[in-house]
Amino acid sequence: MDPRPALNWIVDYLEAQDIPYLICGGLAAQAYGGTRPLADIDLYVPDAFIDGIAAMGREYLSFGPAHHRGEQWDLVYLQFSFGDQLVEVGSDRNCRIREASSGEWHSKALNFTRYQTLPVYGRRVRIMDKADLIAYKRILGREVDREDIRQLGEV
Repeated sequence: MDPRPALNWIVDYLEAQDIPYLICGGLAAQAYGGTRPLADIDLYVPDAFIDGIAAMGREYLSFGPAHHRGEQWDLVYLQFSFGDQLVEVGSDRNCRIREASSGEWHSKALNFTRYQTLPVYGRRVRIMDKADLIAYKRILGREVDREDIRQLGEV
């Protein structure tokens, strides 16, 4: 699976519209040196832009935008299926993540000014600040998160 077409598609739109974004998840871990295979492209945007992003990509929309509360996340998000690549765009409004060890829900405050512009798959993109990414992954505590933390040397 080549994530470049989907990555370029979503980032081209966000940057053309001057929409703040933070790439997180496995792609962010790869940008900081992780080697775990990429499952999907995860990013956050300010809530005011969610509906416009959904409208832009309606032909690829496979979920949302809608509220979702699962085992790890409580947020509004949307999902695109662009070719064979999933792209998940989460809203920053009332975003919460669940701590694996305690089951406690934590509000996820996102700071769209705290990022690194790093190359991934031949393109420079806004990656969630490394310290913020590690903290996020420590709370989630899934096996993939623990693997990313190990690969980034932050055990």
